[in-house]
Amino acid sequence: LKADLVTKINTNSLAFEFTKNDLLINTLPVDFIGKFEFLQQGYNMNFEIHSTKGDLHDVFSALPPEYMGWLDKTEADGKTEMQAYLKGKYIAEQNIMPDLGFKMTIRDGYINNQNVPAPVKNLFLNFDTKLPSLNTDSLYVNIDSIFFNIDKDYFSSIIKLNNLNQPEIHAAINAEMDLEKWDKAFGVQPFDVKGKYSMHLTADGKYETAVVHSGIRQTKTDTVITSIPIFNLQSSLSNGYFRYTSLPQAITNLSFKLNASCADNNYKHSNLSLEQLNANMLSDYIKGYFKINNLSAVDADIKALLHLGNIKNYYPLDSLDLAGNLKIDIVSKGNYLPEQKQFPVTRANFNLQNGTIKTAYYPHPIEKIQVIADASSNKGALADMQFNIQPISFVFEGQQFTLKAGLHNFEDLKYDVASNGTLDIGKIYQVFSQKGLDVKGFIKTNLILRGLQSDATAGRYGKLYNSGT
Repeated sequence: LKADLVTKINTNSLAFEFTKNDLLINTLPVDFIGKFEFLQQGYNMNFEIHSTKGDLHDVFSALPPEYMGWLDKTEADGKTEMQAYLKGKYIAEQNIMPDLGFKMTIRDGYINNQNVPAPVKNLFLNFDTKLPSLNTDSLYVNIDSIFFNIDKDYFSSIIKLNNLNQPEIHAAINAEMDLEKWDKAFGVQPFDVKGKYSMHLTADGKYETAVVHSGIRQTKTDTVITSIPIFNLQSSLSNGYFRYTSLPQAITNLSFKLNASCADNNYKHSNLSLEQLNANMLSDYIKGYFKINNLSAVDADIKALLHLGNIKNYYPLDSLDLAGNLKIDIVSKGNYLPEQKQFPVTRANFNLQNGTIKTAYYPHPIEKIQVIADASSNKGALADMQFNIQPISFVFEGQQFTLKAGLHNFEDLKYDVASNGTLDIGKIYQVFSQKGLDVKGFIKTNLILRGLQSDATAGRYGKLYNSGT
């Protein structure tokens, strides 16, 4: 950092006036002027930052040090301008906040890395954002627009956003990209990516919610979505590859084809189709498809096999150690209309064997975790639904806990539940410890519940078999 600074201080009012601040951050020239004064209940400020004499290489030179190695091998050029401001009073008691804004433009941008056969060309950016009174309700973002080429690939987008809390969105994004070229061209450090990626998105409209009251006395409140932007999304990835540079293994054979849309502002009319889904991680995999029309007609087939001990080789788990074999198999097709007691014809299986969870917060793991759960509905009706847990069990600190359950016919629920074991809540909580919160106690159970919902509600308790502690 090189700087030529002139600052005036009023020692009576303790006001600061930054009349001249010519900065050079590596090779990025920045001009800074401003004023800061103390008020009886807060502050008054007026800061303005300008950078109008640099180019794209100068901007990159001001990035964090880990990018310097990439920059040494990279040629960058293009006219850049940046402006930022923070203006107004800050008086907390009156909820008065200053205005914040930032602008950036790039013209004829060019980035050429030695590791890339084709440079980034025609980089163009208009970016403008404002946050009046630091109020997210008034947030304004205008990216009009961003564009660049890499060989025959391109990325183009226009995005306008008003109000972060209930946003009004206008967007058009189009991209056809070789992700490996993009990764190397921009020097993305934490991970490596490959694959042919395509995206075409249009969105226009408001996302709004409202609070509704229900119940006899209108005491129950819910927040419901009243409007979403009209949108259309087409996106796909083929021959994908993703690897954290800090880990030895990659996620390979990544692929998907995604289509989603809503022709009006009613979210219930949304359609989603995720097909050709595939990912391989060592000997593990996830594959299948999922479709839903008007948030009611479901067609899905998802299969996954995960050896949990493998995950740390391709995804950072920090201090978490996992083990066990997880298998998921879900097939579902039909209408989901709960008010009409219709559910998709479904067969779902969740199977976890010999699971282990250990964290840095506690010296001993939760181990011998077994979960076998099945759900099915052969006719797509409430009366046909079945859910079976055979069983859920685990061992922690030498104490075993087991839960078995069978639930059939959700119109007149037939239940068979058995639970046995001891849970040391304090020690289990330490495994997932959260700073500032402590939990202690025991749950001891030896319980059997068996019967029909209709017998219970009608008071025919003699037909129920409920026993234990």
